[in-house]
Amino acid sequence: MAGGAALNLAISHASTSLIAIQDIDDLSHPDRLPIQASILRNHPHVLAFTKGQEAQVKTGRDQWHEMPAVRLYRSNPLHHSSLAFHRYIWQQAGGYDPDLPCCIDLDFYLRAVRYGGTAIWRLDRPLITRNTDPATRHFASIQTTIYRDTLHNVLARHRKGIAPPVWMRLFDLKRAMGIGI
Repeated sequence: MAGGAALNLAISHASTSLIAIQDIDDLSHPDRLPIQASILRNHPHVLAFTKGQEAQVKTGRDQWHEMPAVRLYRSNPLHHSSLAFHRYIWQQAGGYDPDLPCCIDLDFYLRAVRYGGTAIWRLDRPLITRNTDPATRHFASIQTTIYRDTLHNVLARHRKGIAPPVWMRLFDLKRAMGIGI
């Protein structure tokens, strides 16, 4: 089963209205869910992200910042982060795309923002410890060509609705051509 289809199945069978997602290989800190649930009680329209860190050292502040969707065009700073949101956001966005080989998260975030009036918020303090060791990661890496092609298609799918500035579109063109990456 593809990643998007598996996430859709899990979310559709969840027994609560709050959904929390993180990579299988990353370690969640004990206070992660209460902190994310707290922000969602007062701001149900957000995708609540917390960043990951390499070591289990508490750093950062408990301050939430909104991130514009257009920021995801240059790179995805939400990679290796944890996510919490209300299930209705998933429903409004049409779920995860089960046909994408990768970049399913980025596509979901952009659809949630475009079609659901959702905002992307990120907490300064990391609440997960990242596992980036290829020897102990559960999933094999995705081939570069598949990743680049899928990323290009996802960004093209949302370009008109998100309306990135011209300089970001030039960056997309350079990335698509393999120049200066």
